[in-house]
Order: sequence, then structure tokens, then C-alpha cells
Amino acid sequence: MKATLSRRTLLRGAGGVAIGLPFLTAMEGRARAAAGRQKAKRFLTFFFANGVNAGNWTGTGGDTSLTLPAILTPMETLKNKFVLLNGVGMASARDNPGNAHVVGMTNILTGRKFIDAGGTFGWGSGITLDVEIGKQLPVPGGFESLQFGVQSNKSYATKAESYLSYSGPNAGVPAQDDPAVMFNRVFGGTWKPPVAAGAAAPVGLDPSVTAGLTRRKNILDLVKQDYNSLITQLGSEDKMRVQKHLAEVEAIQARISFDGAGTGTGTGTGTGTPANCQKPAEPTDYGSITDKAQFVNNLNAQQKMLVAALACQRTRSATFQLSLAQSATFHTWVGVNEQHHLLSHKTDGDAQALLQKIQTWYMARLFDLCKALDSVPDDDGTLLDNTLILVCSEVGVGHTHSYSDMPFALAGGAGGALNGGRLLKYDNATHNDLYTSILNLMGIPATNFGDTKYCKGPLAGIG
Repeated sequence: MKATLSRRTLLRGAGGVAIGLPFLTAMEGRARAAAGRQKAKRFLTFFFANGVNAGNWTGTGGDTSLTLPAILTPMETLKNKFVLLNGVGMASARDNPGNAHVVGMTNILTGRKFIDAGGTFGWGSGITLDVEIGKQLPVPGGFESLQFGVQSNKSYATKAESYLSYSGPNAGVPAQDDPAVMFNRVFGGTWKPPVAAGAAAPVGLDPSVTAGLTRRKNILDLVKQDYNSLITQLGSEDKMRVQKHLAEVEAIQARISFDGAGTGTGTGTGTGTPANCQKPAEPTDYGSITDKAQFVNNLNAQQKMLVAALACQRTRSATFQLSLAQSATFHTWVGVNEQHHLLSHKTDGDAQALLQKIQTWYMARLFDLCKALDSVPDDDGTLLDNTLILVCSEVGVGHTHSYSDMPFALAGGAGGALNGGRLLKYDNATHNDLYTSILNLMGIPATNFGDTKYCKGPLAGIG
């Protein structure tokens, strides 16, 4: 870095035409440059139901090495982007009488005891981590958070077992199970992905945008002289950032010609391209959202849209909810013909072996998701590198409903803030403090999350 610039620095050209610049390290001085710039981080919660067998989440190794337990072996080839957590519990749930699965589901992302609705039932009593992060990292024109579900509302459509997310007390945010509905919500209407410089331009840009851009047909030529002057003052990273920004401006300009039709192509000074965003095809290969036999097809359809939603920054916070608390799914595709929840209460060897098949299958789906994210270039890495995934379930061990050592894990890189390939062991840590750490990893200053009764501060060793 060669200079310190104002956050209000503009490229100016003839006739008063100006282009605002992206955030540059040169705008925050040498200390900020050394720390690196903020990336467009995303947050994702991966939920699976009914917990795990006792001991199935216990890894070996430490902060510099990790040996995965059996059910997590599907993650082996991405182990360097995975952090296994042992010894993190839900203290709020331990203090919360009621149906164990309702308690777990209403506590898992709120970090608070539920609001008692009578008997063993209740509703979440505060905002959930995913919704809070979405509010803190809004996307202009996008969604604060998106909730993708796979048969998450079938058996308990009006009960708290279905709700992973809350916008506040008693305000459950249901996951959307229907791929067609989700596609139309996220990618339907007039929305179009950004266009890379030099690419064929789509038509039908909003008329108000067209009019403004038409008046600025040769913006990049007008500011070229100022650009050439600025670029000599910047370090290599900032140069690349400005070039990418101008390419994005050029791509927008390329979408229209003088008459507003989408026929232009870009040939200006920018050398980068927008984020690797491709609008997914409208889903067709899925079935009824209430047909247990369609679980896998629906999961695959939802995953494709989830990855695209994060790549296109339709949101920076999402949940992927596979079934619901106290899930009654029959996992026949892995050779298990008994209902998941009932099976989770059995402790004999045959039942435990079948449960391990189910749990391993869910971890294979986690791997598929991580692999898909890792295949998408994003910024100077991959989408997985710039995403933080929280892995969780509503109980620890199925037959005991334990909350003392929950199946928590983190995947991805959080934009360089999280180092993988590690096992982190804690002594009765709370998930409130884990979530404080997650907020910090996402670049959100925080000293607590949820009920402060259970908060001591960020967990050591995560960041």
C-alpha cells in the first residue's frame, strides 16, 4: 500500500461523472491493510435430527491434528476445512423442563429457555443466531436470511419441533420445504444474476436503471484518466480490487445500449468479473414435500438453490434444515426401515448400528454440501472458504436426550478467520459462548449471545 485514501474517494471524469470505489485497505491505513480486507462472508446452519449415538462425536487429535470419528469419515477429504467441537453443551436446555426435543429445538439457535406454552411445550423466546447474523450482514435487494427445509413441517406443522429459526420471542420462522416455492421466492420474477465483463447481456433491465445507465454510456472512458492516476498510488491487492470493481460497473453498463436494449458487451479497463453467480434451473427433479420416499430428491433440489443463493449473495445467512426435531423419517434408502425417532431410543447393538448408518448418511450430505460450496470460485478462494457452517442437532444422544456434549462442528473458512483440521475440546462450555465466537468470526463484534446467564465470553481457540 502506497497511500491512505478517504472512504469517500471517487473516480471523477469529464462532465462531473463519478464512480464510487469499493472498500480498499488504503482507506483504513497500514494497520487495516496488514489485517486484510473484509470479505463477503456467509453463514449457514446445517441441522440434522435426533442427535447421535453415545461416543459417535468424539474425535481424537487436537489443535494441530484431527482424526474423525466413524460417522464423520465422509468429511475426510475436506477435513482441512472442518473443526470438530467436543464438550460444548446447551446449558439453557438443561435448565428447561419439557419435552426434550421441543426444548432442544427452541434452545438450539436462541441460547434461551423456551416460553412455556403449558405442559411440556413451548416456543422460542428470542432471536436465533442465523436471523441475527442476517440482520447484521444485510444484502441490498436480497434477503436477511433464508430458511431451506427438507420435510421439516410434515408431522408437526403447528408445533415447535418444526421451527429452527426465530425472529424474536414467539416468532417462529418456518423453513420452506417446497423447492418450487423457494426457487420463485429467491430467483423468480425479474431477478437476474450479475453479468461478467464481455459476456452476452440479458435483456429486460428495470427501466429506471436503464435510463440512468443510458445517460452514462461511456462512464469508464470518462474516468479512465483519473483511474490511471489512482492506480499508481495503490498496492497490488487494492489495484486488483479496483479493477474488479470497474469490471462490475462495466458489466452493468454492458447490459444496455443507447436505446436501453440488452445488446452491449464490455471492453473497458476492468480485468475482474463479478462473483461466480449462476442462476439455477427451475427445479423439476423432486417430488411431493410430504412423501417420505422423495426426501433425497427434495434435499438435492434444495441444496442446489442454497448454494446458488449464497454464491449470488441473495442472502448471507441461511439454514439447511433436514427434517425436524423428533424426526419420524424412514431412511429406507440406506437400508433402515424403522422410524428414526423410535429407533433413536433403542440401545441394543442392531439398533445402534442402524442409527450409525443414518448418522453417517447425514454427514455424507454435509460433505456433499461442502464440496458443492468448495467448487464455486469466490473472491480469492472458494465459496466454502468464505462461508462458516454450523453443524448441529436438537439433542446430543438420542436415547438419553443429553444436552451436555452436543454434536457441534464448524466447517468452511469464514473468510480466512477459521483454521480447519482441528479438534477443539472444552470442559462444559456453553453454546452461548460458541455463538459469541461465531459472531466474532463473521466480523460482528459481540461479547455474548442469548441469555447472558449462560455467557462467559468467546470460546478460546476458535478464532
